[in-house]
Amino acid sequence: MEALLGAAHENGGREGGQSAALFAMRFILDAIKTQLGNDEPSILREKVRKLMHPKQVVHELAGRYLQLRSWRESEFATEYPTCPVWRGMQWGLPNTQSNDYIGQVICYGMNVIALSDSTSHIAKNRVCAFTVAFFRRSPQLLEDVQKLSILLAKEESTETEKNE
Repeated sequence: MEALLGAAHENGGREGGQSAALFAMRFILDAIKTQLGNDEPSILREKVRKLMHPKQVVHELAGRYLQLRSWRESEFATEYPTCPVWRGMQWGLPNTQSNDYIGQVICYGMNVIALSDSTSHIAKNRVCAFTVAFFRRSPQLLEDVQKLSILLAKEESTETEKNE
């Protein structure tokens, strides 16, 4: 899609490119407008969250506290040999012989969740969706992560001041 819109801008200039982009995106924009409707702000916010990509939701919920990484499973297994990894329907240990990828959510160096999939991109997306599902089911978990992160940041700041 990006390449086609880029070509439309290149061939038709700014105005022609914008017109082509609006034409191409019209159906998507209409579907979004229909989904959002004219609800009150709190309902509208929840609807927008449902339309957001899981990576964006993780960033919005806890972007300052959580980091996202992707690893070759063989490398992850060497670094975190006892870390549980979600494998579609069950938990297991990482495999040093695997060619899969691990999507990992980390909070100040501590593993929050790790998930295995066949590509780096899918592993990252799925681990984000999994994380969002956990936070939605347990808002207290998100609060605990935030509190722990604030505490760790304060300790880190105090340690830095001592060393200076």
